[in-house]
Amino acid sequence: LAVLWDDIHQRQRVLEDIGTVLHSEAEDLSNAQHAQVLAQQAAAASAPEPPPPPGREAVQARLELSASKLTDRACHPDGATPSPLGEGRIAGARLLDVLGT
Repeated sequence: LAVLWDDIHQRQRVLEDIGTVLHSEAEDLSNAQHAQVLAQQAAAASAPEPPPPPGREAVQARLELSASKLTDRACHPDGATPSPLGEGRIAGARLLDVLGT
């Protein structure tokens, strides 16, 4: 009975040691995750801001340019005869360049 009691007591100490190690590893993991989140936040803060979305004028110019292209295709499916809209398309493309889009 005494041998059995010692064996149970020894196994209990082993389980406590395992629990201590697991707790320590969980704490290390938590600290590593926290450090990773801080590093990601620092990287995000130092990253350049994305450009602002295109303004209303740029969107309108893009729509007009698309409409001009579609009209050209509908009027001249073979593309043989340039239309005044074709010249407008070139102007629209220049406008898009000026607007920076």
